[in-house]
Amino acid sequence: MHLVAAVLVVFAVVSSVQGQCQECSSPYGGMCCEIPSDNTYYLTTFCDGYPHDQTSCGNYCDSSQYFTADCQRFGCDGNLNICAGGTCDTAQVIDAGPADWVENDAGMPIIDASPQICQDLFGSSSCGWSDQKTITASPTLRTKLGPFNVTAEELKQIIAEGEAILRQRFPERYRKH
Repeated sequence: MHLVAAVLVVFAVVSSVQGQCQECSSPYGGMCCEIPSDNTYYLTTFCDGYPHDQTSCGNYCDSSQYFTADCQRFGCDGNLNICAGGTCDTAQVIDAGPADWVENDAGMPIIDASPQICQDLFGSSSCGWSDQKTITASPTLRTKLGPFNVTAEELKQIIAEGEAILRQRFPERYRKH
């Protein structure tokens, strides 16, 4: 009886986590598109050791030290501010991903980014979803890529700017029903 109850609990947890990820209609398929209302994600790294791979947006991982995936959420070649603990990095969106199953397994939306961003924000050259490195990410018009420091008030302004950019870039996501 306890085994059946445990299986049902695990199934319910997996089902609720998988329910958090809403796939979008993107040419890449199998990816989550929703942007969390609190702009909070786990940080993971990609292109570790594969700097010459061409990405979904046509760029290469070695084109910059500051890049992210998630073009299905934010569009190709836009910039994001990625922040944790008063430090932010501005990075260019160059690829799609991660896969929906990664976010479902993590139970949280993910920003997949360059190893340099993980280094700047957490002092590690590699971040995986199981490390649970929590960040705030928001679109920006800032063009200078790389690190900068922020106060709590400045972070609020960064997030508000990002919301305005998203409303302009993706008005269909923000239509009143």
